[in-house]
Amino acid sequence: MTDRRMIVGIRGSGIAATTCAYLLKAAGLRVATKVVHRPPVPTIMLSDAALALLRDIFQRPDLFADSPRIKRRVVAWGGGAPVVVPHGAALASEDQVQAVLAQDQPAPEDSPVDFTIHAAPPMPEGETHVFGDRRAVAAKVGLLDPSCSEEGRVEAVASGWLFLVPAGAGKAGCWGWAARWTICSLTAA
Repeated sequence: MTDRRMIVGIRGSGIAATTCAYLLKAAGLRVATKVVHRPPVPTIMLSDAALALLRDIFQRPDLFADSPRIKRRVVAWGGGAPVVVPHGAALASEDQVQAVLAQDQPAPEDSPVDFTIHAAPPMPEGETHVFGDRRAVAAKVGLLDPSCSEEGRVEAVASGWLFLVPAGAGKAGCWGWAARWTICSLTAA
């Protein structure tokens, strides 16, 4: 007897693709995944709300329980003095996130799919709905002050944003989002 359930293709391999595949499989659908690789980001900051959602979806209350934590954010807007605000988030490398969530990925399907969810570029031709698009420059840098290992920093600059979050062992990840970069100079750790 053949299995006539719908087969949903998922193109991608990040958190969104993995979570989508897990939920569709749990709902009784067959899932065919096509892994799409891209350069990994140095660190992923999962807010307490996002972490609670992932823990609930994957039924893993201990998910990233031992990960380093962000306890505060230091935010500077428009050249003003930095403001410290409480914040709760777990930090993990993209490799750690993929290793943990990959345990729940479905096995590949050989049959043709009924439709595909695109969770990674390139997207198909035709009308698409974009809900955000940012280009970033990322680099690992060294932390001068070890007390900064529990904080994330955000600064608004004339052409975009700068983010700095810990990346473990005295390192940090620095990201810049900008409408246009003229010069970006960082000293790598």
